[in-house]
Amino acid sequence: MFLTKKSVSRRAFIRSSVGATIALPLLDAMVPAQTPLARTAAAPTQRFGFIYVPHGSIMNIPRMLGIPRDLAAAAAVLAHGVIRRIDVGDARGRPFFEVGSVGMNAALFREAQRFEAGDRASIPRTIWAAIRYRPARMEIALDELVVRTRALAVTVANGPYTGAGMTVAPDARVDDGRFDVTVFEHFSKWELIRHLGSIAFGRRSYAPHASTYRSTFARISSVSPLPARADSRDLGTTPVEFRVLPGALSVIVPPDGPPKAAQSR
Repeated sequence: MFLTKKSVSRRAFIRSSVGATIALPLLDAMVPAQTPLARTAAAPTQRFGFIYVPHGSIMNIPRMLGIPRDLAAAAAVLAHGVIRRIDVGDARGRPFFEVGSVGMNAALFREAQRFEAGDRASIPRTIWAAIRYRPARMEIALDELVVRTRALAVTVANGPYTGAGMTVAPDARVDDGRFDVTVFEHFSKWELIRHLGSIAFGRRSYAPHASTYRSTFARISSVSPLPARADSRDLGTTPVEFRVLPGALSVIVPPDGPPKAAQSR
């Protein structure tokens, strides 16, 4: 640390949005005497936690957990809610909370994300990707079987929602230790686009033919490399493996817990 005689006014400091964080280790002397923690070492101490307050337009994760959009109601959950453990997905050593995808949907979502970042040229690229995409041969290894198919897309859902509030897996739960793996194989790419549009923002009006499996992992390979994603993260191309980390995250939810399934609007 270097100390100088220069000073910064309080107002200038506040306007600069400068902040400081001090972290101290938990020492034995800091534990209050005559408490269970002071007498035993059986239960680990929670050292750090996050508070998620909904403040956006989509908010898939709070919706999965049943946390209200209203700020006062969400704060009430913090005061009166209960702690639950929910699952987290893992893909190539990185966590995800919503949905992994492979195939045409991954390609479309990738271009849509570039548009949100200000890349206007992504609009014609999205249209071109939809026009030129063809069903691909792929192999999907699951807990109890291996699915070999020619499909447009595969989703590996930790919870019901992803993207613009899309209900990709209405029966998926974030606390059951398994993915809902959906294979879109029996319809055209235009039906898939129609399906993605119909389920956006929580709607579930259109349900094409698809096969859904439950599994703790999904290992997807293909004859030709296919685009892969997990939430908003680009994973490159297949082969790719998704795994459930059961109960990996502690969250505060309403007393009745996360919703049992996605609800239609």
